[in-house]
Amino acid sequence: DKKDGAKEALKLLTPEEIFAVFDLDDSGLISFEEFRKLLPYLNINISDAKAFRYFRLCDIDGSGFIDVDEFKVTLFICDPASGNQVGFSPDKNITPMDAFELFDEDQSGDMDEDEFVYAMEYLGISLSDTKADSLFRKYDLNNSGTIDYHEFRDCFLSVCDLRHELEQRGVDVPGVTSPATLRKMLLNILIEEEKQERQAIAEAKRHKEWIKSLREKRKLMQKAEFRAYAELRSALDLAGHVYVFGGGTNNQFNQGANKKLKTKTFEFEYLDKVTEIWKDRVHPLQLVDRLRLQRRAEEQDERRNQDQKRRRGELNDNKVNDLDNVLDPYVEAQNSLFRNLNVALNTAAIWGRRIHHVALSESVLFALADTGEVYAWGGKGHIWHEIHPDSIYQTNWRGDTTPRSQLLLGTVGKPLPLETEYATSMSLMSPEDRKAEVITIVSKYFNVFEPPSNPSLKLQFLEKVLMPKLSYDDIKFALKCRGKSIEGGTKYEMMEKLYEDILLEKKLLGERAHKAIRELETQVAGLLKRKKITMANRILSRIETMWKPLLEVQEEHLRQEQMKQEETIVQIESHTEETFQNWKNNLYYRRQNMDPEYTPRGNSLLIEINGITPRARSMNTPRGFQVASKIAAGANHACLIHKNGQLYSWGCGVSGRLGLDLTEGDPQKDVAEPKLVQALLGRTVVRVSCGQSHSAAIVQGGQLYMWGSASNGKLGLGESLIGLECYCSIPTKILIGSDDNRVKKVSCGSSHSAVLTDRGHIYVFGCGDGGRLGIGNGNYSSIYTPVLLDYLLHESFATISCGNSSTIASTVITTEIENENGNVGPVRRGGRVYVAGSSNVLGKDFHVMTLLENIKDIPIKQVSAGFRHSALVSAEGELYTWGHNFDGCCGADSSINFIQQPQVVRCLYSKPENMALGKLAYQSSTFNSREASVAVNGRREGMGLA
Repeated sequence: DKKDGAKEALKLLTPEEIFAVFDLDDSGLISFEEFRKLLPYLNINISDAKAFRYFRLCDIDGSGFIDVDEFKVTLFICDPASGNQVGFSPDKNITPMDAFELFDEDQSGDMDEDEFVYAMEYLGISLSDTKADSLFRKYDLNNSGTIDYHEFRDCFLSVCDLRHELEQRGVDVPGVTSPATLRKMLLNILIEEEKQERQAIAEAKRHKEWIKSLREKRKLMQKAEFRAYAELRSALDLAGHVYVFGGGTNNQFNQGANKKLKTKTFEFEYLDKVTEIWKDRVHPLQLVDRLRLQRRAEEQDERRNQDQKRRRGELNDNKVNDLDNVLDPYVEAQNSLFRNLNVALNTAAIWGRRIHHVALSESVLFALADTGEVYAWGGKGHIWHEIHPDSIYQTNWRGDTTPRSQLLLGTVGKPLPLETEYATSMSLMSPEDRKAEVITIVSKYFNVFEPPSNPSLKLQFLEKVLMPKLSYDDIKFALKCRGKSIEGGTKYEMMEKLYEDILLEKKLLGERAHKAIRELETQVAGLLKRKKITMANRILSRIETMWKPLLEVQEEHLRQEQMKQEETIVQIESHTEETFQNWKNNLYYRRQNMDPEYTPRGNSLLIEINGITPRARSMNTPRGFQVASKIAAGANHACLIHKNGQLYSWGCGVSGRLGLDLTEGDPQKDVAEPKLVQALLGRTVVRVSCGQSHSAAIVQGGQLYMWGSASNGKLGLGESLIGLECYCSIPTKILIGSDDNRVKKVSCGSSHSAVLTDRGHIYVFGCGDGGRLGIGNGNYSSIYTPVLLDYLLHESFATISCGNSSTIASTVITTEIENENGNVGPVRRGGRVYVAGSSNVLGKDFHVMTLLENIKDIPIKQVSAGFRHSALVSAEGELYTWGHNFDGCCGADSSINFIQQPQVVRCLYSKPENMALGKLAYQSSTFNSREASVAVNGRREGMGLA
């Protein structure tokens, strides 16, 4: 039964899919045996002789194998429904032409006596040696020792069972007919068959040439397309891009991007193309899979062409194809360093938007463009699904994300999108994927799902095996429980309705509520079978109560869809660049002159957060004076500096971390959009940092202000707070050292803080667990007043970062001119990295700020300490990471759990290396003026490096 079912399923596949099934070695080629076996699954029943003739016809190079295009040519001959237009449809009958070409081994068009005997036997005609010799001599009219096809056919007509041959071809033969008449009837039929076959073969050959031409044109168009993509990619790269490694603890940073990005007056055209290019870059394996079969076919064609040219003596190994110099995306993807890395796709939406700074909170990512626009995405989803009976969320949407994520994303009060995922996901699928998804979800709902044994036959398995297991009445009853009444619909139409209901239940009510509805539905069905109508109606009313708000959502969506269908859709071509610039300038000046909240005349400006994913806000048009210059994010709050030096904060307000006591009145109030920190009004803020529950800002002149939770002394307010759990909601000036040193950098960790003075000295304070403060001597106690790390006074530090349980700093980078072996050039010095903290982040316990020896010769210009991993950026632009590689967050293969020492993320950038280390160079090639004098290290003596 399974074999019969598999055969029936195979018959439903396309010729290309069947070809792939019988291509057992995945070579893109099939042999004659494989070709002969697959024909019946295409409802083509012909004799083996005919199959061999057509196979040999298409096997041009005589290799014994044909590819998928040659296979299609064969089908063109055999299939009048989708192939030839002359109506030729071969059958199982063996014709004289089949036998003649089968045994004409040298394909000369002539047959000797031995071949003649074998051909007659193949046609079912047994001849004695005497009879065979007599017939051969009789029809060898020119005494050449061979006979051609027409002579062979005449001979066949003279000895075959004429009546049987005619009946085999469906001819109703009269009872009394002379042999001459029968012979003439059969001859006319054979001539007509041969004529149609010749025409079909001629058409097939033309079809093959057309396919070959089409393939060449498609190849050229694809190369042009890839070249255009490469140019677009380079242009977007120059304008900046953001890479996100890992998905976050709850996969909050790796959600799908918006399918469309638009404001009220502008739409990002071709976002799907840009996203596809980005996907090809960061997920190269999908591009390899997409191009693998095509590339294999191209390589096979090339080998065949080379073999044919070699046989004809036309091969010229020195000829260079201009197309060989075009970027090969397949080779690029195969060699891509992004393979096996977990890189988010959603940042394609901000590719080319001149992003120069990013900030990461516990659940939301922020990106700042040099135009001052702020982009945000991420957000944690709800971890609880069951809604309490008296909750307001029984009838109100609770949002895509948790309340704290909504504060940072600016989505508090965001209405339920009419085009929710349950409604749009179906339209984005192909018809086959849509049907497979519907059957899978519904069969799982009724607990009859089982995975297909062969994934390539998934849809056929779902349709032929699983759908029959689903009861029409059960589906109809499930819809009835949800307040739906469907009369006259097919089973699949009802399954589509139930599929939408299931997705809506899971999205708005949660997984637990969905399972509860299924259990109640089962109870109702059982009660109705036992005729307990009253109890069944009581349980049914509970389902109706749960489904009431969902029905309202569906009805509103239906109304919106009907309105869309009634409206006339007008396609307007995008504005020219000049029109867009005029509009942009007019909008800028108009808003600058009219609306105070967007202008320098306003006090607390309205700064909008743009979203790039469905969970975040929609895009907004850049408005006048709304320009941010810096941004920082803590666990659940964020701050940004406006270009006029004013500080804004928003997010969770617990412990006064927002510093909005004077702005909002309530020191711990949550704020869903950036609000001006009034306490620092009049002071130009130049830097800001956010920790777990506290914040810090440096104003012009080097004064440091801090606010938020004061636990463990992380605000540096003094020892009077020892043992107290308190907070400071108003930004308060912090003295650094007895001389009140000027501060140039500040960093807030989870429970500690660190600052750099203008002299390059480090002061630390806060929680000392794990040695994160770098005080040493086993001192892990909390420090409530900024303490100078005096053992580092010999160094001048340029940057510092505090993480969850570590501190990282790097020294100043200087550029010196050196003269070595007569070569004068700039050399960078400094940028040494010191770390302190626990081994669960740094790979080793460091109780004092310790120099990282393995990268001490690499100048580091930027450092970042995270929760459980760390990152550095070199002066050359290389990114180094180490620590816990959860979900690939270090830019390494996710199979690696922990990286002990800083290593380069090579998929982004690796500095040029000398390929002739320690070797004597005696020749240098030059291209486009790239001679030795412009070597990256300035050395050109050819002696290499020691």
